[in-house]
Amino acid sequence: MEISKRIVVAFVSVALIPILAISGISGVTIFNLSNENAADASAALRAEELANLERVANDTALFIQERVQNYIDGVYMMEKYAEDLFNDRINATPQHSYYWDWEEEYAETGMLVPGRHYEERYGSSDISFNVSCYYMPRPYYKTPGDPFDWSASTEYFLNTSSNMDNVYRALHKMSSDYIWLYMGFDPSYCDSHLFRNYPYDNLAYFQGSVPAEDYDPPAEEWYTNALLFSNDSIAFTGPYLDPSTGLVISMARPVRFDNNSIFGVVSADVTLETVLQSVLNVRVLTSGYAFLMERNSELVAHPGFTEEGQTIYDLEFVSPTGTEANAFKSVIASALSAGSGQSQYYKNGQLWYMTYAVVPSTGFLLAVVVPASEVVAPAAAILATVTNQTFILTLMLVGVLVLVAGVVGTVAYRRGRAVVEPVREMTKLVQKMSTQDFTRGVSTSGTMYEEIGTTVDALLSFQEACKFGNEAFIRGDLRRALLNYENLLEISGRLKIEEGQQTMLLNIGNVYRQRGDTTNALDY
Repeated sequence: MEISKRIVVAFVSVALIPILAISGISGVTIFNLSNENAADASAALRAEELANLERVANDTALFIQERVQNYIDGVYMMEKYAEDLFNDRINATPQHSYYWDWEEEYAETGMLVPGRHYEERYGSSDISFNVSCYYMPRPYYKTPGDPFDWSASTEYFLNTSSNMDNVYRALHKMSSDYIWLYMGFDPSYCDSHLFRNYPYDNLAYFQGSVPAEDYDPPAEEWYTNALLFSNDSIAFTGPYLDPSTGLVISMARPVRFDNNSIFGVVSADVTLETVLQSVLNVRVLTSGYAFLMERNSELVAHPGFTEEGQTIYDLEFVSPTGTEANAFKSVIASALSAGSGQSQYYKNGQLWYMTYAVVPSTGFLLAVVVPASEVVAPAAAILATVTNQTFILTLMLVGVLVLVAGVVGTVAYRRGRAVVEPVREMTKLVQKMSTQDFTRGVSTSGTMYEEIGTTVDALLSFQEACKFGNEAFIRGDLRRALLNYENLLEISGRLKIEEGQQTMLLNIGNVYRQRGDTTNALDY
């Protein structure tokens, strides 16, 4: 291998290989650590997102509990007030009771409904928060077609219940979430199936196309459900379609005489819209939402719940009887049994997370659902970012190493040439001297290194000496000529210049021949 190549190889090996090794180890270490840290961070972020879902479910359930408890307290207030009225614990003078048709009321009694106005929330021009109204199904009128002819029992319950307006107005001021406050009476005590409703409204939508189809309060679910409770629990009914305000939830309690016999039911309605806007306005990430359902799996509220009778399976799945819907039934059953926690299910082929919590006072199940892809999206984004940045860093490191390698190689090549070029010139010089050519042939441009410069100077001096040797031979100074030739022979031998050796041997032989030393002359 040429000395220039050896110099380049040695220079690159010493300067570049350690850098490459250290950089390679560092790059691999950085890449591995970055990926490990990114994976740990993404896992922690995913766990945090899932924990956040649980917090949202628990916080929302607690909020629902607080709101519903306010409604429940209002129902208990109506229950107590009604029982105090009908058990004569409150001495109250009967107020005027207004029939639901204000025109018939005015024609019969000359009384105008106070505060009657249009209320957008009810979509009615006959709303009054000053008073309630009464209603009776037409088949139970004492006199057909005459709602103002009452039996004695009807008159008693009508007059006594007129003071329920006091508690109705108080509850309305406490919370506008009460859309309807009302009371129905047991037909065994009140033969007209009397019904009192607050606020006042035109209840024409209660009447069917024929009297037999009229709305009959004691036969309605909100009434019959309340009769099933012998303890202090609230009967929740719904959601069901209210003719005026749409889907509503009813909360009811039976009311009793002191002998424990039930004479009616008090109830309050909260619109589904109120629940959706005030309670279930939950949005998690991009597509997450909440829904509320009873323990019997009937829906109470859902962002897509618009029609009575819709089930959670109708709203969550393309096919409510498909494989995914059937699997979701088991998830719901487990959630209702567990009371709180987190589950997974598939919807339209996509994995979803569901966190849930029970609302204590109602037994309702509050569930928050969100696609798994959105839960892991932040974690995946972090992992992708770290991976990309690590890849970019690795490319930059490789680029720097390539640049360094190029610089090192270039410098090594140039320095190698700077070292080798004078040596080559010196070799040529010796070859010239071996042929008795003593003209100067070494430049000093490559003698930037002290050792090489010294060698060049010495060789040039030796060239002059050889030249002087020939001159000495010509002058007859055989001793000086012999000394110069022997030195040049030694140098030619070291540099392995055969022509130089042969020439010097011939010159030495000529010196001995001139001296008359035939023996030595023949040896050379």
